[in-house]
Amino acid sequence: EIIGSAHNLKEISIKVKQGCSSILFSKLFLVNYNERAPYLGIVKFNNFLKITKKLIPLGGIKNHNLKKFLVCNVDNV
Repeated sequence: EIIGSAHNLKEISIKVKQGCSSILFSKLFLVNYNERAPYLGIVKFNNFLKITKKLIPLGGIKNHNLKKFLVCNVDNV
């Protein structure tokens, strides 16, 4: 099993071409340590899932946004 990581669409396509069985995709939500850094959000993440179902969301998942996280159409969490 090959696991890769990606932060944008270009990196996702590279990991798919490399044959990764799972792709860790960061950042789903805003994080405390760097509030200026961009984050993806649920809608964009679900759009990226249309490209590949291999994505595993990371970043900023906490108790207060767990319900939002459950809206993600992720099978492999």
